[in-house]
Amino acid sequence: MAVAGLRDKGLQCPGVLYIQLGTGTPNAVLTLCGALSGALLYGMVEPTVVRLSKPGAVAPSNTLDQFLGTPYFVAALPIAAMLATCVFALELFQPWGSDLTQPNSAVASALELRAWPPYLSGMLAGSVQGVLVLTLGDTIGSSTSYAAMASLVLVTEKMERLSPYLRSYKRSPAAWAQVLFCVSSVLGGFLSASFSGALGTVPGVSGLAAYLGGAIMVFGARTASGCTSGHGLSGSGILFLLSFVVLPAMYLGGVLTAAVLSAAQG
Repeated sequence: MAVAGLRDKGLQCPGVLYIQLGTGTPNAVLTLCGALSGALLYGMVEPTVVRLSKPGAVAPSNTLDQFLGTPYFVAALPIAAMLATCVFALELFQPWGSDLTQPNSAVASALELRAWPPYLSGMLAGSVQGVLVLTLGDTIGSSTSYAAMASLVLVTEKMERLSPYLRSYKRSPAAWAQVLFCVSSVLGGFLSASFSGALGTVPGVSGLAAYLGGAIMVFGARTASGCTSGHGLSGSGILFLLSFVVLPAMYLGGVLTAAVLSAAQG
């Protein structure tokens, strides 16, 4: 469901939406409204979702290293090597620069480039994990920020009783730290697009698609207890078993949704 929303709104994720706001992507504000609506809707139906999806038994282990009974690095290093091999193979057969709609200028400085090599960007994004863990005791994620902001509609104690789920985020320092982290990326997106001359040049989608995509995206992310950042970067990084279930489902959902939309558009 989350990826269906991502595909509907232009192949983005909850975290990248903040960057879209900074880069002036058309209808990004409507996507934000949809995302907040999705978070609010999930907060209202969360007890039902939990009841329907609650496992019958507690899993004996939550991470791959616990499941295998090995130290973390013994399980993590082979996976890291496999992923590095995949990156090398993809770059060999499909160079990342070939995906750019407008190539980088040969004389541009690092700040003026429209895109950095994805393997470099990925390593920089992953390195943020250490900073967040050491300073906040938390990992990279973004969908929780929408739940925190949606909780602000619960302005009275009576309204808070309508959604204990959202109420738990309303006064959560960790949740609001994620809001600060994500909102800061709006500024980062603006500065990057300004330096590279890409401000306002990225095409968006229709207003209806933007709103519905945002709502589906965040509702799905909350249902899965994480988004592409939470499961893809943080969950897989700590070898969380359910993240290895969610990630293939994301790709499958993206492929199927893209196929349906392409067929519908002729």
